[in-house]
Amino acid sequence: MFKAIRRHLSYANVVATLALIFAMSGAAVAAQHYLIRSTNQISPSVLKKLRGRTGAAGKQGATGREGPAGPPGPGAVLFSVDLPASTSPTFTKVGSYDGIALEAECAQNETTHAARLIMTYTSPNPMSFSQSYVTIHNGETAKEEVGNESFTDGAASEPAFWEELEAEDDQTSSTQYSGENSSQNIIYSESYVVTGGPSGKCEGQLGWTPAS
Repeated sequence: MFKAIRRHLSYANVVATLALIFAMSGAAVAAQHYLIRSTNQISPSVLKKLRGRTGAAGKQGATGREGPAGPPGPGAVLFSVDLPASTSPTFTKVGSYDGIALEAECAQNETTHAARLIMTYTSPNPMSFSQSYVTIHNGETAKEEVGNESFTDGAASEPAFWEELEAEDDQTSSTQYSGENSSQNIIYSESYVVTGGPSGKCEGQLGWTPAS
């Protein structure tokens, strides 16, 4: 075997083999030497061209859907009204806050089956209100009322008017208020729904919280 190898060796073969070995080792050294491991190895001007110019800001995206209502704030109170319509109604206490006491009754007309919510209040002090409201009467035949008003109610030693809403037979009426009782420093949101008919009812939700 060794004789066969020596028989094929010549000066030209040796030189060519050595040249190939040196070329391969030189390429490996060059690859290690010129391998880019950090942007610090790139000229800032070249790096700027590679990154390109910053484009203009895109258009504002669409507004997302409103999230769920958060929990009531500190000092907030929630009242509710849930009464069946009755031909012999009596007043039921709704709740009280800072001296204001509310009562409600849900009356039904025995003949027409119309239902009516009546709410009253008593307060040791006059109250000053500034509010907006929306009222819809009797469902599809509704007349919608939208308004803003500011008024003052005197102190009531006896129950005085707070809310009245009526719905005819097989109809629904609703009203919503939002505003501020500046004398008691209260921000409020209230909604009422009255349904007429043999199974008529009166419902309401009241949320009051101290003004900041």
